Amino acid sequence: MSRLTINESADGYTDKIILSPGDFTTAAGNTTTQVNIPVKAGDVIYGAALNITEAFSVSSNLKVGYDATVTAGSAATEAFILNSNVNTAQVKVDTGASLSNVIDTSGSSATALKVVAAADGNITVISASALDVSTSGKLTLQLAIRRLNG
Repeated sequence: MSRLTINESADGYTDKIILSPGDFTTAAGNTTTQVNIPVKAGDVIYGAALNITEAFSVSSNLKVGYDATVTAGSAATEAFILNSNVNTAQVKVDTGASLSNVIDTSGSSATALKVVAAADGNITVISASALDVSTSGKLTLQLAIRRLNG
């Protein structure tokens, strides 16, 4: 995982993570795979973008969220990026319940959604099926995080 400097962050994202099948791990006896990106207590996550540039050979929904807010098989806990099938090249930006890609043009109730890490933990990228066995695939996850402790 690479972290950008302020000067490099022209697009507004602070973290850019490029993942391929070998980056995902599977717990013994489990079919789900995941990648964890560490965050500290007080960090503010205010943006997430997923760009699947090369389709994975495995058909599986992938979602992104903060620690326990994202679990395999649960449609109600998609904090940053909701289920996106990785066997299709696509772009998703702030599509989960905790972040919003909707702009209020009425001027009456614009609310910026964000997540503040309550404790040291992880932003989790989780797939319903094992992606570590995929024969192809590449995705870029970009995150906008204000880090309390650098």
